[in-house]
Amino acid sequence: MFYVFTRIELDHHRNYVLAVDHLLQIEESRLRSEAGEKLNVDEMDWGLNLGQHFPQVHRRGALISIYGLFEHRLTFFAGVQISKVSPRLKITDFSGKGIDRCKVILTRLSNWSFDNVKNEWDELENIQSLRNCLAHRQGQLLKVEGGDSKLKKYIEARIDLSLDQGGNIKLETSYIIHVIDVIHRFFDGLLAGSSTS
Repeated sequence: MFYVFTRIELDHHRNYVLAVDHLLQIEESRLRSEAGEKLNVDEMDWGLNLGQHFPQVHRRGALISIYGLFEHRLTFFAGVQISKVSPRLKITDFSGKGIDRCKVILTRLSNWSFDNVKNEWDELENIQSLRNCLAHRQGQLLKVEGGDSKLKKYIEARIDLSLDQGGNIKLETSYIIHVIDVIHRFFDGLLAGSSTS
């Protein structure tokens, strides 16, 4: 039953992301058309920035929020599985953190199989790395030895992600939709595989 609410929330996020993105495009078009008529150079720079900066702020916030919803729901689900085995155990009794700890709980304690969601899980780990970079470094891909090489390769392999000249991650709306779809497929596949216990 928990996934019914998760699915609804994810679909609301999808609709919201698409609606806000559409509104930002309309406003950018309006400002661009006015730029040639009324605005001076400084105002025009601000107006043109609207088409770049604000959509990125919106998409980054959406990704962080959607990933937070996923992690929260997966943690809740893992907690339910723990309570079925032993009411004395807590999530913090297990090693790891976040989604990695949830996987440990679900596979080792409750015997849930991740075999049929391996591709989704791998993608969720990439999304997690991207989310962490957005949340903790404002999307700035650092040039630390080995630290971001996997994330950089992931970004370069996707058409809906890119890096600007300053090493800042840029997201397309289609990437946010992709993330929602991956979460849907993950929960669908996990729950369809059910517990082997």
